[in-house]
Amino acid sequence: MIKTRKPTLTLLIVCIGFSTIYFAGSEEIENNTIHMINHITPAFLQDDKEWVEISIFCQCCPQPWGRDENIQSFFEERGITVYDITIRSRGGVCEACTCLSYEIKEILIDKKDKDKVSEILSELKAIEEKKFYEAEQLTTYLESLIRECENLGIDTEYKELLLSLSGSLPFLGNEEYKEAVDLCSIAVRSLEEKKKNFLKAKELEEKIENAEKEIKNSKGFLINTSEAESEIAKARNELEKHNFEEAQNHVEKALEDISRQKRLRNYMYLSAGAVVGIFIILTIYKRRGYKFLILLLLAIFVLIILSGVPFAKISDHAEIEPEDIPKTPGVSAVHWAVQKISTHVNNRETDDYFPQIATDASGNSYVVWHGSNRHGLVIYWVKIDSSGILGTIKEISTHEDNKMWYSSYPQIAVDPSGNSYVTWYGWDGHDKEIYWVKVDSSGVPGTVLKISTHEDNTEEDDYYPQIAVDAAGNSYVVWHGCDGNYEVYWVKIDSKGVPGAVLKISTHEDNKQRDDFNPQIAADASGNSYVTWRSIDGRSNGVYWVKIDSKGIPGSIVQISMHHAEYMEKTDYHPQIVADALGNSYVTWRGDDGHNKHIYWAKTDPKGIPGTILKISTHEDNTGKYNGDPQIAADAAGNSYVTWYGRNGPDLETYWVKIDSKGVPGTVLKISTHEDNIEGYDFNPQIAADAAGNSYVTWYGRNGPDLEIYWVKIDSKGVPGTVLKISTHEDNKGNDDRRPQIAVDHSGISHVVWWGYDGNDHEIYLSSIGVTQERFFGGFISFLFPV
Repeated sequence: MIKTRKPTLTLLIVCIGFSTIYFAGSEEIENNTIHMINHITPAFLQDDKEWVEISIFCQCCPQPWGRDENIQSFFEERGITVYDITIRSRGGVCEACTCLSYEIKEILIDKKDKDKVSEILSELKAIEEKKFYEAEQLTTYLESLIRECENLGIDTEYKELLLSLSGSLPFLGNEEYKEAVDLCSIAVRSLEEKKKNFLKAKELEEKIENAEKEIKNSKGFLINTSEAESEIAKARNELEKHNFEEAQNHVEKALEDISRQKRLRNYMYLSAGAVVGIFIILTIYKRRGYKFLILLLLAIFVLIILSGVPFAKISDHAEIEPEDIPKTPGVSAVHWAVQKISTHVNNRETDDYFPQIATDASGNSYVVWHGSNRHGLVIYWVKIDSSGILGTIKEISTHEDNKMWYSSYPQIAVDPSGNSYVTWYGWDGHDKEIYWVKVDSSGVPGTVLKISTHEDNTEEDDYYPQIAVDAAGNSYVVWHGCDGNYEVYWVKIDSKGVPGAVLKISTHEDNKQRDDFNPQIAADASGNSYVTWRSIDGRSNGVYWVKIDSKGIPGSIVQISMHHAEYMEKTDYHPQIVADALGNSYVTWRGDDGHNKHIYWAKTDPKGIPGTILKISTHEDNTGKYNGDPQIAADAAGNSYVTWYGRNGPDLETYWVKIDSKGVPGTVLKISTHEDNIEGYDFNPQIAADAAGNSYVTWYGRNGPDLEIYWVKIDSKGVPGTVLKISTHEDNKGNDDRRPQIAVDHSGISHVVWWGYDGNDHEIYLSSIGVTQERFFGGFISFLFPV
């Protein structure tokens, strides 16, 4: 904008301008002259008008008003008079498509209309952002679906459609966008149907083969397999016609026939044995041969044991329904059936993503995730009691300023009494804010609070909160927000739900570029909280740490990633933190030593003094020298446990190591040793530890074309057990299970939650895993007195 300090000169130019209009009579000259007058007229002559920026995206992105010449009519239709339009500057970076053709446009309006224009622009920006989000979700899912179908050998005719729309979908006009979305939806439904049929056929083929093996093994005394073989032949015939339901019925009939004959044979054996036994007992009784009677009873007892009948038929990790646990003899803890927990009323054909889980002292678990209702993205919460019974699902993002229905990425913490505390970020109509709510032990949500109320939160976004809670029910939240630069903020909400002052804690001296991201938090029983984050300190990325005491006073900020002094262009990312009861905190992160990416670990004592930094990714098969995504847990004795994924040749594997309370690391173990680890892609490990020093790790890995969830327990001596595939739910038709999260309760039962595809949309699943114990007497009693 041109500014002038001489009113007399301005008035002279104004007079010349109007004279030119009067004598020339040209509309073009008139418009240009008015434009010039508006820009050179100082504020005191037009104090009722103001220039307002209206640019949302660059010129290659669709503008809500269409072509530029429509700007004036667009706003005037909404009751706003536009006196002039100008371009203030060019060449910025577009926040939508990151191109460099961003132009900042301004319109001259009445000052009284400024707030109204800001509200219109905020709504338009939210609509465009939601469009970008939906487009990204749709094209990403379509791409993954095409790739999965190709891996399965299914013909896909939509690759050209994906290539033509990938990256360009959100930039289409409204009508073109709707048509493109419809085409993508048709492609998705078609591919899902093909994939569903393929996987169903594959599943039935496996069932038929297993049934044939069962028939082959059953041929023998008192078993007639002719009817079962006939049913299997019919099943194969129906499978070729893609009549899956009929094929399934024939397989079940075949197996039922074999099972019925086996039961009948066993009853005959038992009856014959009983008759013979009674005859022998009576004979011996007449002869008073008690010694022979005892020997005979012992022999019968041994035969029953060898037959396996008296035992509860529970495998090492059997699946039974939670309500059947008390009725199952000989079982103290089991891996019960996978539960779909995203069963809320809005869940018709909408997706549910990114679950988080926590447990209380009584063994109840609490899960949050973001899903959809008829408006948009919302946050859901549910409690699963210690018996595995699912409670009522609550929609908890009910704050009044939830205008754009865009609430995402919730995090949860639970206190020993069963109160849960949830935080997330959401759109309030102007920008993204951080929200918090407490759900009491009865499952009643309190008032939702906007906690990102710091002074420099003018019109900037706040993202990705993390939460911790202490024994007294005080909760602590950190996030990164923008005051013109990205900073890390912290707030304490007391046990009554009253938030304190928001603190900017990324105040370290070398915060030159003022870019601080990815904060993580832990709290101890005394109410001290410990925060770590990544910061750009001028030339490189470093990991920083600070302790905030129980009074809310932050201590000195420490840069703990000082392991590579000679390598100045250091890059340290993704810090994770955990604290023990004594006030020691343990941080792990991924760092670059100048050659390769490794996993590092450091302990900071209660006084804030960091110890020796350890490079812990020292395993022999670390050939790819690429390690990432570390996660950490600690036990009551101050031992910490770290897991991560690393490259082993062409494969990605999951690794684990224990660092004892003295800071001495043990042997690094490769724990992704499951049988179906064919291609060797195992990532996103998560870890939890119990008070006894057992640790539990879950991750998702590739099983051929499928993505499945795996789990393993490593005992206190560092010995890993059998790796289990736990994504065994019946509706696992898409074989697309991802992003598991884990929590462990006081009994050593670990609870794993993830999102997976059920054939229609993505759902949230839960499985709880313990150690099965089979006891003879329990099984024998169940044989004699079945429930």
